[in-house]
Amino acid sequence: MLENEVFGVRAAVRIYYPGDMHDLAALLADAFEIDGFSIEPEEYEPFEEVGFAEAFGFEAWLSRWPEEDGAWFGLELCTDDSIEEVLHGRMHDISGWLARFVANTCNLPAIAVHERWGVDREGG
Repeated sequence: MLENEVFGVRAAVRIYYPGDMHDLAALLADAFEIDGFSIEPEEYEPFEEVGFAEAFGFEAWLSRWPEEDGAWFGLELCTDDSIEEVLHGRMHDISGWLARFVANTCNLPAIAVHERWGVDREGG
């Protein structure tokens, strides 16, 4: 296979959850059937909590949605070791699928985000 035929995958969603990040992380871990998210403060200010998990060649990040009432979270997935694909625009966006998966398996409102922090106007 030629290197320029390799594509990565990314997905990003907004999730409405009125509880705290630890409870949401546990709910998502159950839905994805993974061990769980590691939740720690960010490395740089403002040191907000961020959840991180790795499974099946994917990395997942969970964080509070910026500038919201505190009940919205962001979940991002990306294939591991995809720097080359990101730099060359070879990433498939499965945000719509992820929004539907979260909505159906967790029974939570979820909206696809097709560009970092840009909301899908059609919903998810």
